[in-house]
Formats: sequence, C-alpha cells, structure tokens
Amino acid sequence: MKFLKSLALVLALSVISISPVLAHSSGHGPQQVSKGQVIAKATTDLSDMIDNGKKVDGQVLDASWNKATEKDIYKKNVRYFVVSIKHPEIGKNIFIFLNRNGKLAGVNFSGEFDDIQ
Repeated sequence: MKFLKSLALVLALSVISISPVLAHSSGHGPQQVSKGQVIAKATTDLSDMIDNGKKVDGQVLDASWNKATEKDIYKKNVRYFVVSIKHPEIGKNIFIFLNRNGKLAGVNFSGEFDDIQ
C-alpha cells in the first residue's frame, strides 16, 4: 500500500507539471498532450477517489480498482478526455471525464456524460 501511495504521489506531481500542457501555451493554442499523461492523470484521480472513500454511481470503490492495468482513452476532443479503466477481476469499466485542463469533471460506469456532445 505504501508503494501505491508513493506511486500516486509521483503521478500527482507529474500531473502538476503537465497541467499547463493541457492548458494553453503562450497564446498559441493548446499543446498536444500524450495518451500516457492523460491516463496517468485519470489513474491518479481514481486512486484519490479510492483513498477518500468517494462514491461513484452510489458505489464506494474498493482498493482492487488500483490493480487495473487495462486503461485507454475512450473519447476525446479539443475540450475533454474520457478515460476508461477496466476492473481486472469483474471486467467492469469506470469512466473518468477530464476537461482539457486536466481537471476531473465527472466519473461513472456508463461512459455517458451530459456535458459531452
């Protein structure tokens, strides 16, 4: 568990350094952000939700979600990313909605968000 918390801290610090990348750069429009950076941010947000006992669709996430290795960008455009993370044991996906600045904007099990068109 110490390892996971250390990993989460490292990921969180890397997210702080990529947040400006997700935002605008010196007035020349948004810069590209890598798939790995987006997935790392979503993974950190998921870990934080688990550690803080947050509910998703009325369900408290248990620590087994931290074992997920199957992660991908489910949807994206210039305004947002939706990352899917598949539970390794039950095969259920959780979807994490990040705005283009990397801020957590929503989480659910359906992958459908009202703010997405």
